[in-house]
Amino acid sequence: LKHFEIYLPSLVAAVPGHIVALYVYGLIIKKFSWRRFIAATHLSLLAGNFTTALLYVVFVFGKFLPGLILGLLIWWYITMLPFVILFVPLIIRAISAAFPTLVPEEVKSSSLKRELPSKEFVASLAIPGVLMLIMGVLIFISPEVMGFFLPGSFSKYRNIVGELLKTMFIVTGGANAAGALLFSKFFSK
Repeated sequence: LKHFEIYLPSLVAAVPGHIVALYVYGLIIKKFSWRRFIAATHLSLLAGNFTTALLYVVFVFGKFLPGLILGLLIWWYITMLPFVILFVPLIIRAISAAFPTLVPEEVKSSSLKRELPSKEFVASLAIPGVLMLIMGVLIFISPEVMGFFLPGSFSKYRNIVGELLKTMFIVTGGANAAGALLFSKFFSK
């Protein structure tokens, strides 16, 4: 609901995106391990957010705009990633301690300390973070890159959206890279 009414773009785009993400996640993580958790996180975020971005853009604008679809996909992916990678393991641990019957045995037996693939956790934050930083710099130095995200009829918004995109890529990229560094400093074996 938005403004006490059903928000159609959410129903058309977000619901199918969530279904796709959960399906992909379930396919990958049939037998739990932290390595599978990392792979499932990345692939389900990409698949679900791509589905949502594609359906949202086509529904709202009535046409296929690859730059806008990619921009939404990247924004949602990079802002969701650190929360899933950093906080879900802690939430799983807390829930398994507080409500042991809610968590499957294979998840409870997967010890964060024993099995935690710290290199994979660090890489799963650092690589997207560095890529976002590079994208922010490319937008900063090259108007052509900005043109991809805002083609033709959206060019009148290019200045303001360009500043927002630069900020988005640099801040989220920096935050993910910094999260990776902090994780490696405090949790690496």
